[in-house]
Amino acid sequence: MRIRRYLLGLLIFCFFNIWVVSSFAITVTDIDEGGYTANDLAQTLVGSGIIVSNAVLQGNGPQAAGIFKNFNVIGLTSGIVLSSGDVNYLESNTNTSDSITKNWGAPGDPDLNTLVPGYNTYDAITLEFDFVAIGNPGDVITCSFKYVFGSDEYDEWVSSNYNDVFGFFVNNVNVALIPGTNIPVSINNINSQNYSQYYCDNDINVGAPYATEMDGFSKILYANFNVIAGQTNHMKIAIADAGDHNYDSWVLLGANSFTNHPGGATVPEPATILLVGTGLLGTFLKRSKQ
Repeated sequence: MRIRRYLLGLLIFCFFNIWVVSSFAITVTDIDEGGYTANDLAQTLVGSGIIVSNAVLQGNGPQAAGIFKNFNVIGLTSGIVLSSGDVNYLESNTNTSDSITKNWGAPGDPDLNTLVPGYNTYDAITLEFDFVAIGNPGDVITCSFKYVFGSDEYDEWVSSNYNDVFGFFVNNVNVALIPGTNIPVSINNINSQNYSQYYCDNDINVGAPYATEMDGFSKILYANFNVIAGQTNHMKIAIADAGDHNYDSWVLLGANSFTNHPGGATVPEPATILLVGTGLLGTFLKRSKQ
C-alpha cells in the first residue's frame, strides 16, 4: 500500500513538473517557417486606433524575426520578436548557455550607432512601416506599445566593449528609453548595477531562475510618444550587436499593444515581473569573447 501511494505521488509530481515547464515554455515561429511577411509582423503588433502600411523587413536571415507565443515568464504572452542572431534560440525551458550566438556576418545600422557612441553595430535587423493614429484631425495622440529586451551578453559583458542595442525610431527619434530618462535601453544601461529595478537576472551563475534562454532581460517596458491624429508617421524598429557579431540579443514586442490614447490618457507604468520561472539547469559550454 505504501509503495502504491509512493508511486502515485511520484507520478503526480512528475506530471505537475512537466505541465509547469510546458506551460511556461516560449514558442517561436520564424518568418521562414511561418511564411510571415513584414506586414504580418506589423499587423501583429498593432492594436486599437492605429493603421499601418508599407511594412518592410531588412537585414540578417529568415531566422532573425518571427512571432512568439507563451512567454508567460514575464507576462508578455505573445507578439513579434527580432534578433541580432536567431529567434529560435529562445525556445528553451531554462538558460542552457552563457554564449548563445548566431553570426550573420551582416552590417549594422547607422541609427543604432548613434545610440551607443564609440561602438560599431553589426548584424542589424529592422522592421519599418508607416502608421496613422486615428482621432480628430489635429489632435495630439499619445501612443504606446510594450516590449522586453534581452541578451546573452548579460552579465559577463556589461560595461565592456560589447553593448548590444536596439531602438524604436518614430519619425527619426528614438522612443525606447529607460523610464523617466532620455537614456536608450542597452546592455550597459539596464543591468544588475544600472537601473536594476527594470532588470531580471537569468544568468546561470545565479541559478537561471526564469524559463528562457536569455541570460538577462528587462521587465516589461513601454515606448511612449505623441503624434498628430490623421498624419502619416514612420516607425523603425531595429536591433543589432555592438562591438562584434557575437552573442545574440532579442527584442520582444507585445501583440496588439501598439495603441493610441486619445487626449493624452495615462500610459501604463513598466510592468512588474511575474516570478514563475522554472529552475532546471542545463549543461553549457562557455567560450571566450572573440
